[in-house]
Formats: sequence, structure tokens, C-alpha cells
Amino acid sequence: MKILSKYLIKEFIRPLVLVIMAFMCIIMISEFFDRLDTLIKFKPGIVLTLKYFSLRIPEWLVLIMPLSILLATLFSLSNLSQNNEISAMKASGVSLLQITRPIMLLALLSVVMLITFNELIVPFSNKQANYTYNTLIKKQPFHENYMQYNIVVTGAARRKYTIGILDIRNKLIKNFTIDELSPELSLMRQIYSKEAKWNDFVSHYNKIFFGRKYHWILSDGVIRDFDNTGKKVLKEELFSKKDFFLPESIEDLCSIPENLKHLSYFELKKYVVKLIKNGIPSHRERVELYSRIAYPFSCFIVALLGIPFAFNSPKSPRAVSFALAIFIIFIFWGIISVGQSLGESKVLPPFIAAWFANIIFGILAMVLLWKTRRY
Repeated sequence: MKILSKYLIKEFIRPLVLVIMAFMCIIMISEFFDRLDTLIKFKPGIVLTLKYFSLRIPEWLVLIMPLSILLATLFSLSNLSQNNEISAMKASGVSLLQITRPIMLLALLSVVMLITFNELIVPFSNKQANYTYNTLIKKQPFHENYMQYNIVVTGAARRKYTIGILDIRNKLIKNFTIDELSPELSLMRQIYSKEAKWNDFVSHYNKIFFGRKYHWILSDGVIRDFDNTGKKVLKEELFSKKDFFLPESIEDLCSIPENLKHLSYFELKKYVVKLIKNGIPSHRERVELYSRIAYPFSCFIVALLGIPFAFNSPKSPRAVSFALAIFIIFIFWGIISVGQSLGESKVLPPFIAAWFANIIFGILAMVLLWKTRRY
């Protein structure tokens, strides 16, 4: 069986690599002509152009992987059937599960790889591609929502932060108010400063070696202590400059990230938790969060779906298999879009919305596999 498994893996990987390369070329050519006017206008040069297209590859790979897995499943099994190798395996007592197990394991492996890829590489490459295209090629001013205004954030230990201007690039806040509340939610202490500076280096050093809070330097401010009612000022202290260690970093106080595609899964999860904590609607963000797992898992779903199609039409030419795969994937992508829209409009819970296409196609795959059980 080890020899058979190795052979089936080789028969699956060969069309998979060819399909990925073919679709990469098609997408790259399409992207090139789509950006051609900009490239002619700004004349970025070959190196910068190649850099931009190289940075786009990780996102394209994630996009086309389910289609590639489906085509590889159809091509490999159809090729085995046309050469009567499936019949020979059946005559030797090899079951459908034993034949398709290597494909299903490879599909599961691709799920794990895509999730890891989505976490470690895609957000960074998307961010760099956006910077390369807009700033280096189109010569637009570089900004990433660096300036944010009028932010109210609920922090740890019953703190509320009110921010006039937040300058992420310079790690600076103007008109910064910290309200510290009692367990009864009455105001105990209020700290106001005209300017607050986040000390990135000291904060990082303290976190790693001492587990301390983030270091802030507040300037031109006042500290007011209130009575139990939160209305009467008991003590007032003016300061020109004072160090504070707070549980929140400057990123924790940002209201919106630059782009959800530029966030990793855990960064997006942290952002969603912050939105929920502050009572801000987060349906769109939660759908995106759950989709980071659901879309890679679709590789396994479409592989399951491709198996019965390949066995039920064993003599179909590759053109038919290709057309069938394209048809299935376009329907799949359409259902993904419908699910996301239903989730963002609060018709479906975010988790169900993100997994909507996988659930439908998974049920369909199970039904078709059950009907193919004679193999």
C-alpha cells in the first residue's frame, strides 16, 4: 500500500503544480494589463514592477488553491480511470477510501499550509504590495491611517480613554484623557494631558524582561481625584511631564486598522475583541476573521466533491473536467459572497456566514460520496 500511496500522491501533485503555475500566469498577465496604464504613465522600471507582482503572488496563491485542488483531483482520478488503473485497483481489493485517502490527506495538508501562509506571509505581502504600488510606483504620499481623530476606547481595569488626535507614525496623542472608574462605574480619577508620547523601546523592553505595562510620557496635564460620587474633586495635581505605565499600547488605542487584509488572524482577532469590548458593531470583521479558516478549509471540501465526479464520469476528457471544475468553483465563490453578505447584514451569524459555502458543498460532497459507495 505504501507504493500505491506514493504513486497516487505523485499522480495528484503533478497536475496540481501545473494547474497552479498556469493560473498564476493567467492572473499575472491579467493584472499586468489591468495596471498597464499606470506602469506606462509612471515608468517604475523592471525591478520595481517585478517586486510589485512578486508581492501579489501569495494572495493569488490562496485565491486559486481550492480551484487547483479540485482540478488536480479530477485530472488525477480521471487519468487513472482512463488507463484502467482504477479497475485494476478494484480487482485487487482496493477500496474507494484507500484510493482517495492520499488525495484527502494532501488536501488536509494544503489546508494547514494555507492557514499558516495566510497568517505569516499574506498580510505582510499585501501591505508591502500596497505600499509598492501606491507610494513607490504612483508616487502618492505614504499613509496608513496614521492620523485618527476623536476616539473613545474602553481599556483594562475600568479605564476609559478619550483621544483628540492620535498620530500613529510619531506615537503621539494630543488631548488625552484617562478616566479611571470605580466598581460602581463612578469616576474615581481623571488624568488629562495636552500631549502623550508612547515610549516604544522602553515598553517593549519592560514587557519582555519585567512584564510591566506600556510606558507613556504625559505632558502639560492635570490629575484629579474624585469622591465616591464621582462629582466632587478631592485633590488636583498639575504636572509638566510625568511617566505612566498603562495596560494599553498605542496600537490598542487605534480605532480602525489600515486594511483588514493587512492584519494576520491573531491581529484581526485582537481587533474584533476590542470592537466587542467597546460596543462597536463587528459583524464584517468577524465574518472576515472566521473566513481566514473557512476559505483554506474549502480545499478539503472541493477535493471531497471532486472524487465522486471523477468516479462517476471516468472517461470524460480533460476539457470536460476543466469546465466542470470552473463551473463548480464559480458557484462556490458565488455562495461565499452570498454568505459574507448575509453575515455582514446580520441575517446570519458571522461564523455560519463564513462557513456557509463549506457547509453546503460539504453536504453535497457527502451525498455524492455515499452514492459512489459501490466503488
